[in-house]
Amino acid sequence: PLMLMQKANRQLHSDAFLRPLHYDITDEGITVSQKQNKQSVSWDEIRKTVVLKKAMFIYTSPTSAFILPKEQCGDEAYNLIAKKSKGR
Repeated sequence: PLMLMQKANRQLHSDAFLRPLHYDITDEGITVSQKQNKQSVSWDEIRKTVVLKKAMFIYTSPTSAFILPKEQCGDEAYNLIAKKSKGR
């Protein structure tokens, strides 16, 4: 457990967690960008979506998910995600 805590602490203070992520949600899928890095995921690649009162979890694998706070997402994007991932 101590090594896990140390690793988590290093990740928390890494450059990746200090810079904002930008999400582009379209009919084709979701694109996440940070500085020059970009990752696109089509709706077919979404394995599961969990919608809670304050956030949405969009799983691309059993252990990896985008976590979108509803207050930062906006109703239009939130509704598009719910519609496109229905049944997953």
